[in-house]
Amino acid sequence: MVFGVHSFVQFWRRHKRPFLLYTLLVCLTFGTILLGLDRLPNGDFSGQFHAFALFQSREMAAGRLPLWSPGSYGGFPFVADPQAAVFYPIRWLTVLGSLPW
Repeated sequence: MVFGVHSFVQFWRRHKRPFLLYTLLVCLTFGTILLGLDRLPNGDFSGQFHAFALFQSREMAAGRLPLWSPGSYGGFPFVADPQAAVFYPIRWLTVLGSLPW
């Protein structure tokens, strides 16, 4: 199936309302965060996943692959932790955003 301008316009006409409704719901739910007036609440994201991104970005900025994290008790294999998601492509966006520029 080849997509052109005409098929895009038809697709947009059919799906405009659900897209706009979804966008409105996201903006209402996360509006203060999107505008920079608030931050994400404390929880798993800020406590664990953001810390993982910071550790990974620091290790990679130093030229090392984050194989082992020494921060918890005797340490743990960071690269093998599925929640660390070291090789997940979308994770790299978080890591790039955490680099000290």
